[in-house]
Amino acid sequence: MKPNIRHTAASIRSIVLAVAALAMPMQAHAQTDPERITMLEPSGPLTLNPFTIADAAALEIQGYVFEPLVAEDPATLRSIPWLAEELPVRSADGLHYDVTLRSDVHFSDGHALTGEDVVFTLKAIKNRHIADAAAIREYFSNIAGAELIGGDPYHIRFTVFKPTAYDAQLIGSMWICPRHVWDPTDESRKCTFLLLNSDASTGPIEHMAQSIRDTGRGFDVRYLIGSGPYRIASIGPGAGQDILLQRDSTYWNRTHPLGAVHARSLAWHFEPDPAMAFAMLERGTADLIALTDKGQLFEHEKELAANGIARIDYAYPSYTFIGWQCDNPLFSDARVRNALSMALDRDTIIQQVYHGMARAIQSPVLRERPECDTTLPLIRCDPARARALLAEAGWQDSDHDGILDRVIKGKRTSFRFTIMVNAGNARRLGSAQLAAAFFGRLGIDAQVTPVEWGTFLERQRNHNYDAFIGGWAMQEAEMNLHSVWHSASIDSGSNVVSYRSSRLDAVLDSIAREPDFSRRIPLYRTAQQIIHRDQPYTFLVRETMTALYRDRFTNVHTYALRIPVLPAFWQIAGGAR
Repeated sequence: MKPNIRHTAASIRSIVLAVAALAMPMQAHAQTDPERITMLEPSGPLTLNPFTIADAAALEIQGYVFEPLVAEDPATLRSIPWLAEELPVRSADGLHYDVTLRSDVHFSDGHALTGEDVVFTLKAIKNRHIADAAAIREYFSNIAGAELIGGDPYHIRFTVFKPTAYDAQLIGSMWICPRHVWDPTDESRKCTFLLLNSDASTGPIEHMAQSIRDTGRGFDVRYLIGSGPYRIASIGPGAGQDILLQRDSTYWNRTHPLGAVHARSLAWHFEPDPAMAFAMLERGTADLIALTDKGQLFEHEKELAANGIARIDYAYPSYTFIGWQCDNPLFSDARVRNALSMALDRDTIIQQVYHGMARAIQSPVLRERPECDTTLPLIRCDPARARALLAEAGWQDSDHDGILDRVIKGKRTSFRFTIMVNAGNARRLGSAQLAAAFFGRLGIDAQVTPVEWGTFLERQRNHNYDAFIGGWAMQEAEMNLHSVWHSASIDSGSNVVSYRSSRLDAVLDSIAREPDFSRRIPLYRTAQQIIHRDQPYTFLVRETMTALYRDRFTNVHTYALRIPVLPAFWQIAGGAR
């Protein structure tokens, strides 16, 4: 599925360590510095270029280096001004947002951060000649431009094409990059937003793009300069090599509780071999790993405390689901989709596939968010009710072959379909196999077909499947449901299940027009109730993940974030900062 990338919204508060790590060779990052925290990841970032990064490893690392205008408090998930003095101020017509920058912010090289850097950053995001930034650029398509107010370098006015509820969030989420580093010849000044928003292909746009998309700069510390609490000290030769961040002693906001990081340095090593992880953790040459294999946890659980290893569990903010192709006559009736949801025993899936470390869910909205409708009832396993709904929708075993059938477009059709999963994902495969068995009890023949990842995504985009098991990350910030659930997103968005509901479309349109978040909350809950009633997805589970870390640290907490551990704020047990 199309990744839900919040390129800029990760800041030091929500960027956190290592939710997916595995191992490192023995010689890597020996812990000679007790105030260094070494984290293990399965693979390294493709680039650290802040304009083109799209993978989780890069987002995690650069979130300690670059900062947004507006951050999120990890404990409350509420927006707080960060580089800005206050939240963006909306005009009466909703077409403009004014931002006042703090005047005490500077990059790690000492240069002041001003509105010139903000305007440059937005121009870089919107420059279509930077092809690798396309995923990020899509989210900023409604932001028309930005300019200094009266030439004041600390006052910026953003303009949008049409008012929506998400404009302020996008504006606040931008990671601000230094213009003097990326555009020393001022090419961006020649690129007006009028040009950037047009189909014109001009020299200034291309010249500006050349330096930004230079692949060599993605691992060159001379260009990877931000205003955050850490600076990149060193990068091994090429992608996948060790990366070391050093705490910036001149950091502008180090007295703020969310800027007062403790770790003197943060180190990442990238090694895909999970067998090495426990060995490195036991030897003390690594401090933190996240387990993706529940069996591995149970195998070593009794050894943890004896080897100075602590464990922390957290509900990861994502969910898995079965997506039904609603344009397929088999699944076009909401009664059938509800019956299929009632056929599943989620408790069995949780125990057998997730070793008990997951929770059944019923909404696409993060439970910790105020707009989540926590009153939605879980659809329990109820085969009798499922059979009744199927019969009501016209499905019966008329030829007594054990498979339900009905007449569709003048032809008697058996209820047979395929559940697509991406090859190599054991949990999705296991869930699909159990689901197929549950459907079989109702007289439905479901087969499971693993396909290569690229094919999986292509078939989703083309709506070329019967059903699939997929997953979405759940945003810690306000979630834009339009791209996944609105009928306008079937052909050009992420509504890959071809779900159509005029009532839901109207509610989502109302959300987009409503500037007051408190008034959007009941609208979000109405939207969730409609989705719950229609079941275009059969929601499965939100997984519980486990991180292991050396017990020499205190102040270890988890948060409802995409990367939910914040090692930069850990303290050494019995030691001073």
